[in-house]
Amino acid sequence: MGGMPAQWQGDGEGIEALPLNWVECEKYSSADFLANQGVPVVIDANHAISHNKVMVIDGEIVLTGSFNFTKAAQEKNAENLLIIRDSTLAAQYAQNWETHRQHSQAYVGRGVR
Repeated sequence: MGGMPAQWQGDGEGIEALPLNWVECEKYSSADFLANQGVPVVIDANHAISHNKVMVIDGEIVLTGSFNFTKAAQEKNAENLLIIRDSTLAAQYAQNWETHRQHSQAYVGRGVR
């Protein structure tokens, strides 16, 4: 979830984030940005690194691949991003996410810089 775009549309309703668990070591992270926008953020502390790069949209679309959702990924890196429209696969990704959310801890974030 690296550097989530600062200009997203909508009010964040129905959005939750489970970023890399090393986020607490950073000075100001994407988890802080999301938490400060009112998006529920949890940290999966059961794994050394939560390295998934997945978005499930409206229970029907899966975005996944090497793309880190950062400015560098967008502008400098050689990345891939798959856009899959399949509600059955989206449900499987959502279930996997929920499994990790169940053993994660809430993250309140640090104040706005």
